[in-house]
Amino acid sequence: MNALLRQTIVEVKLQLRRREVIVFTLLLPILFLVFFGALYGSRKEGGTMYIDYIVPGYAVFAIMSIALGTLASNIAFEREYNILKRLGGTPLPRVYLLAAKIVAGSVLAGGVIAILILFGVFVYGAHLRGDVLTSILVLVVGVLSFAAMGISLGGAVKPDSAVAIGSLVYLALSFLGGVFIQLHDFPAGLLAVAKFLPSEHMVHAMQSIWTFGSGLDRVGGDLLIIAAWGAGALLIGARRFRWQ
Repeated sequence: MNALLRQTIVEVKLQLRRREVIVFTLLLPILFLVFFGALYGSRKEGGTMYIDYIVPGYAVFAIMSIALGTLASNIAFEREYNILKRLGGTPLPRVYLLAAKIVAGSVLAGGVIAILILFGVFVYGAHLRGDVLTSILVLVVGVLSFAAMGISLGGAVKPDSAVAIGSLVYLALSFLGGVFIQLHDFPAGLLAVAKFLPSEHMVHAMQSIWTFGSGLDRVGGDLLIIAAWGAGALLIGARRFRWQ
């Protein structure tokens, strides 16, 4: 476990040294919240303030941008320069190496989500409800599942296209998942597609808990679908992941 902890610290430091990670992964969700919170935060929809919808939505956006953007591109970059292969040949078990990347991404995501909550509550007056343990469970399942997708993506795509593909994937999942646009505004065909995506179920679960105070009984189905996507990504990654 000491080896895992040390590698996790290294991974966090490496990510924080990359300016694109700071700007696009850590700051972008916060900037979105500040901008749209200032424009629409006080508006109400069905008696609920709009800010109560967008805080959990941007929390999901932060998770996806770190998992499918930063994590995937970092793995692809390390593959291109044979860093991943050399690290895989050290006494550090390969599973520890990948686990350290996931934990490091989780730490960054947790920091961004904490800032989103602070801004939403103390600056724009968001009312976040729901059980803390249920929230943590949903966040953990979401982080692990999207991280599995990010690792599979980073280990399979060509390194020179990883950033573009990762960004396209998480932005598409964000739009279709209801992060930026409420799903009731979607046409029927697009809505049917969105209902199959993990992002839609993650956003629905977080809004159910934080916005409406629902419990695990309301989001259990969402958790199963999110976990199924993560398990599927693991199965695909086990077959297609390349260390160089």
